[in-house]
Amino acid sequence: MSFYSTQSPFLRLPPEILCQIIDFCPKSSLVVLCRVSKTVGEFSVRSLYRDISFKNASVFIKCCYALVKVDLAAASVKYLRIDFDGFFGQSRYLLSAFYHLVSKVLCRLHNLQGLKILHDEPGYQSALQSCHFSRLSYFQTSLPLTRPLTDFLTRHSSTISVLYLDGRLPDPSSASTSTAPSAVNLPVLTSFTGNPAFVRFVVQKQDTPMLRSAHMTAITVLELPEAQVIQAVEHLRDVAGETLETVAVLGRGFSSPLSRYASMHLTSVKSLGLMHLTRLLVDDEDVRFSTERLCEEVKLLLPPLQQLQRLIISRTIPPVENKVLTLAEGHKTVTTFNSICPNLEFVRLPDDTEWTRIIPGFVNLWIPEVSRIANIESAWWLLDMLGAESRRNPEWKSVLRSVLSGAGGWDASSGDPEGDDDDDAGEDAGAVASQEGSSSSAVETLFGLIDKRLRVVENASLES
Repeated sequence: MSFYSTQSPFLRLPPEILCQIIDFCPKSSLVVLCRVSKTVGEFSVRSLYRDISFKNASVFIKCCYALVKVDLAAASVKYLRIDFDGFFGQSRYLLSAFYHLVSKVLCRLHNLQGLKILHDEPGYQSALQSCHFSRLSYFQTSLPLTRPLTDFLTRHSSTISVLYLDGRLPDPSSASTSTAPSAVNLPVLTSFTGNPAFVRFVVQKQDTPMLRSAHMTAITVLELPEAQVIQAVEHLRDVAGETLETVAVLGRGFSSPLSRYASMHLTSVKSLGLMHLTRLLVDDEDVRFSTERLCEEVKLLLPPLQQLQRLIISRTIPPVENKVLTLAEGHKTVTTFNSICPNLEFVRLPDDTEWTRIIPGFVNLWIPEVSRIANIESAWWLLDMLGAESRRNPEWKSVLRSVLSGAGGWDASSGDPEGDDDDDAGEDAGAVASQEGSSSSAVETLFGLIDKRLRVVENASLES
């Protein structure tokens, strides 16, 4: 019987439509759909096994047996994540049997495109030794960088474009020639994340450099001696300095060697991420890492980064008492950054507030995220800032109107022609505070406020 000869209206749908409908079903429903019919079952199996993630060992083992027995299930797997506690304390025989099963399953996943093994147990290295995935483009692991792992990377050098390695280098005193890592040439690698010590092994000079981003954010960075940090940053500069656009670093504060050398040597970056590692238990040192201190440390990093467009400053864990800068303080900080990096367009401060420069060329015209304009005080601050900018640059007003109209769907010409005095503006400011539940309404009201405030400033200037 052909696919379209069935009397079921549902099964008369084109296969691609039927596949999309099934993709929206939860996994619990997919398990049931696998038993409905052969046709529906095939689509359900593909959707069920396309992206699988395991945080439970027993569930993973059951799935492994299914992948070994069912060819369609194995062929459907495109993304696999293994993230559960290992079999610590188990017998050597059980461990050997488990990793043999893992190896057997991995060898059947011919269409695998993304693989995450978030463990550092050596048994996974042996499981990878006989594997080859012709379509693997994303690989992430916490395994140490030893010869078996570099051999695996070499077998997939023509396909891996995104690499995440946050393990450790083997101890030189205990590493043998057979386990010591070797350099790997990954010609299509566009993004590296992980331990900076791995950079010199996995990022090599290419005739056509492809690397666009380097995220040196593995927790192991805190253990590296300064000499290894310098070596990693200089290696990045030499092999990918011209194409590297995004760099992110992790540290305790931003005066660490990694932050300093990254800003000194990777000067062509357009996006910089600075992540402060906050301790789980608050101590005196964490208290000293205030928002103001972090911003001061960032300011010292910026002078070499003249092409920088995006600056993202964050904390791994928000502190118990994280001071939120006032709008005036935040505006002063971002304009200071902008005076150092003239191409800067977006900044996220350590208190998680975001600022955007909406008109290039006007250094002081930075607008905070809409959620910060939620009360009368903040609305008046914004209006006063815009009024001051209007007095300095009268020609910018028409440009601002067009930008705000495009961003918020507000027509500047539709504003109330009356009420040009401060009392009416004050009533409208109260309207901003009364519409906190609707962001779009608040934005439209705020745009009207801006237009009225500008007319007030113009009239006051003419009268004087």
